[in-house]
Amino acid sequence: QQQQQQQRVSFKALSATAHANELSAWAEADSLRNCTATYCPLRPPPRSTIAAAFSPDGLTLASTHGDHTVKLICCRTGECLRTLTGHRRTPWVVRFHPKDSNMLASGSLDHEVRLWDALKAECVLCFDFGKPIASLAFHSQGDVLAVASGHKLFTWQYTRAMTTGGSMGWG
Repeated sequence: QQQQQQQRVSFKALSATAHANELSAWAEADSLRNCTATYCPLRPPPRSTIAAAFSPDGLTLASTHGDHTVKLICCRTGECLRTLTGHRRTPWVVRFHPKDSNMLASGSLDHEVRLWDALKAECVLCFDFGKPIASLAFHSQGDVLAVASGHKLFTWQYTRAMTTGGSMGWG
């Protein structure tokens, strides 16, 4: 009788596991039916894609790649609009200015943060922070950029650097 009881418990556990697996498979299939995705073919195909960020107007997607570039992609068509070049190593982070969809920042393993004019595909300001750049964040007003580099966190008033002809504008 004890052996029969153990078999019933084992069967119930097996049945519950099978039911959970069925439910999981159904949920996954259902979510795929309700999900749409668009692939953006990049030419030439980069070695890897690391990070991505949408512009504040939602029209552009920026992505960083193992070929040391930042690519700007049209969200409507999926077409690569421009490729930003200049980093000597892979950029690990990219962020758009919160109020200006034409300005973005990228941070790289080459220790540099670059500010870009998206329309011209030009680097407008660059600074070497001495260690790889792990993260970037614009202040909501857009006049300060937080930079995580090595074991340090910097607040960079880059707008001051742009208006004073190169003085770095530390906060």
